Amino acid sequence: MEHSTSGRTKEDLLAENEYLRRQIQDLEGSISVLGKIEDALREKESRLLDFLENTHDLIQIVDIEGNFQYVNRQWLNTLGYTKRELSAINLWDIIHPDYKEHCIKIFAEVMKGGLVECSKAALLTKDKKTVFVEGSVSCRFEAGKAISHRAIFHDITRRKRDEDEREALINDLQTALKEIKTLGSMLPICCVCKKIRDDSGYWKQVEAYISEHTKTEFTHSICPECMEKALRELENDQD
Repeated sequence: MEHSTSGRTKEDLLAENEYLRRQIQDLEGSISVLGKIEDALREKESRLLDFLENTHDLIQIVDIEGNFQYVNRQWLNTLGYTKRELSAINLWDIIHPDYKEHCIKIFAEVMKGGLVECSKAALLTKDKKTVFVEGSVSCRFEAGKAISHRAIFHDITRRKRDEDEREALINDLQTALKEIKTLGSMLPICCVCKKIRDDSGYWKQVEAYISEHTKTEFTHSICPECMEKALRELENDQD
């Protein structure tokens, strides 16, 4: 049996080499697995990014101070900004003044660990047009500390406009119905001067009474019969 200067035999060296070879093979196998995992993660990240960039929803991530960390393509297209311009604006620059107090309450709630769904707000575009949105807001935590706010919004501007128009139409119809009921009742009218007595007992000109109870405006003219009568009276006065 041969001995090396270190006191190890040839068999010891062969066994050590075999052990190292197996370790290298195991390491190469682990590296191969890690590579596959990294490829799968990159593929997953690519698909997720593609989904976020092509959805019709507005997606934004801001830090606790309101600085933008990420917005998707639809967000940029809807609000009219470029990615380069995001560093010059803050979240509170794009929230409509009428909704700032509401949004402050929402962010305070999600920082406690809650998820707020169906939250409504109004955002301002780069050229100061109003975009009404509805969606969910959540908060990301690390080691129990709030790190960022995440929001996914649907653009409901058209729906909001339709709802406002429908509400205005209903109000107009209700007002018209009230006017019809007012004018459809028995009106005390003077048989001589044609004034109408209102609910307070005051006598008013027909025009004044109708204008107060409806949206009708009057323009005065003269009918053919009255015109002929006035001309005859004028001719008689001249005689």
